[in-house]
Amino acid sequence: MTKNKLVLPNHDFFEEVMKLLNQKRQVSLMVKGTSMKPFLDEETEVFLRQFDSYHKGDICLFKFNNKYLLHRIKRVVGKDYVFRGDNTVKSETVEFEAIYGRVTYYMKKAKKHKPWNFNVSLKLFFYRVYLKLRTFGKKILRKKG
Repeated sequence: MTKNKLVLPNHDFFEEVMKLLNQKRQVSLMVKGTSMKPFLDEETEVFLRQFDSYHKGDICLFKFNNKYLLHRIKRVVGKDYVFRGDNTVKSETVEFEAIYGRVTYYMKKAKKHKPWNFNVSLKLFFYRVYLKLRTFGKKILRKKG
């Protein structure tokens, strides 16, 4: 037996997500895309809640240039929150009002994970070093070619 699916345009879908988060309810979403690899991928379900404050290291759902993104806070500068995907080099800067909720935990391969702890911090550090080396290597190869 197949389940009936309701397909909504992104705007309508996220409007419903915002309503639930504003009611202080927990919302779960399946991840789409690769910007948060290696921690979050398309086999990952994230669980979000709205909070009164957000901090460096939090993975949040926010709106940037009319797109809904799920990235990690890189730093907070005054009223600005600077986000970056774990698998990207570009950052996005938004104000608090553009943040809808924070990942409290995620499920991957039937296992519950915390979005931030020492192991994640260490793995993220080495993954970012790998990304920089990969980018540097590509630049070197382009210059030789």
